[in-house]
Amino acid sequence: MPNLIKDSTRIAAGYHRRATVNWCMLIFIKFCGLLRGHYGFADSSLD
Repeated sequence: MPNLIKDSTRIAAGYHRRATVNWCMLIFIKFCGLLRGHYGFADSSLD
């Protein structure tokens, strides 16, 4: 039983870490898009 709890915790921690990385990447891409739009660069490769 403790092993099951430990595994669930590890899986949840791994999922949370991946979700955080994805969230940071999303914010970074949105920020780059805002910068590109602000400076007038017509580049849609990251959209």
